[in-house]
Amino acid sequence: MLGVADESIVVLLCLAALSCLVFGLGMPTPAAYSLVAVVGAPALVDFGVELLTAHMFVFFFANMSAVTPPVALAALVASKLAKDSYARTAFNASVLGLPGFMIPFLFIVYPEILMLDGTLLTRAIAFGSIFIGLVALNVAISGTMLTANLAPQSRMGALIAACFLLWPSALASVIGVTLFSILLWLDRGRRAQFSNA
Repeated sequence: MLGVADESIVVLLCLAALSCLVFGLGMPTPAAYSLVAVVGAPALVDFGVELLTAHMFVFFFANMSAVTPPVALAALVASKLAKDSYARTAFNASVLGLPGFMIPFLFIVYPEILMLDGTLLTRAIAFGSIFIGLVALNVAISGTMLTANLAPQSRMGALIAACFLLWPSALASVIGVTLFSILLWLDRGRRAQFSNA
């Protein structure tokens, strides 16, 4: 992986994530983590990633393999419980779980969320920015906020807000929070209008 990455942390992280998803398919969490900790974590540590960050990265992706096709054990169980198509359940699980696939990358960008860096204030700001950003991303994916069936422009606005909020910059976070607050206020007015009707 280090040879293919060629000094690029982004390529290395993507390769490590892919290997964790593949090796974790069809395995329970302890076995999946044990395998990917041997395969993926050493490459990240050799590149200069903190030891705890590297292991949290591979651990998270080992767990996410439970909703990743083609095996997707969690989706298989859920489809049987819901008596629905396995393929549709696995696809929906992957789409709705998209923010979960981003969290391990945020461990690298925001070491504050693993309590490895920063003060109490910077950690709180990082937690808040990431939380609101992931909520905004879920809104964009599902099309639901306070009301269902958001307009396409509202979903696009939520996606833009999520991008700003997840970007490691104080100014970007302020812009993202402002944009998402406006969307929330507009959706609240829409909900009140439906309630009065």
